[in-house]
Amino acid sequence: VLDTYSVQHRGGKGKKGMADLSDSDDVMQDLFVTRNHDELLFFTNLGRVYNLKVFQVPEGSRVAKGRAVVNLLSLVEGEQVVKLLCTRDMTDKYLVMCTRQGTIKKTPADAFTKIRSTGIRAVGLNEGDELVFCGLSSGDNTIVIATKNGQGIQFHESEVRPMGRQAAGVRGI
Repeated sequence: VLDTYSVQHRGGKGKKGMADLSDSDDVMQDLFVTRNHDELLFFTNLGRVYNLKVFQVPEGSRVAKGRAVVNLLSLVEGEQVVKLLCTRDMTDKYLVMCTRQGTIKKTPADAFTKIRSTGIRAVGLNEGDELVFCGLSSGDNTIVIATKNGQGIQFHESEVRPMGRQAAGVRGI
């Protein structure tokens, strides 16, 4: 609930916004505001996407540590969530996905409207590859891909053609 948080006035000490994550392996990646009937898309490292309504996620207090996503989704062994997106602002947009081996894929966001409870395939992966990035795009952005060896490439998003959900993508770097 948004009214849990309030504006800090002059001389105020403020409130703790979330639980301290320094003693765990968890990291804060994205923070966004949703409504109860919005849908959330969970993209995993194995190239699958799951969905949940916001009201299906248990509400916690302001300083609660949260609940493991394994308790909410039917993930397989070794599968972990890479990106969490809200579907409210996804009309006329694209999802850009990149794998560990440098494959990139751009898919119209409306391809992810009907998702089974067991999830659907978001990107076809080669043996030993995994999804490492997924982001929402307007179709007119610049993409930068970098390697662990310090190499990088920058190109306009229009150079990657839109493709279907089952496609594996094209070589990005």
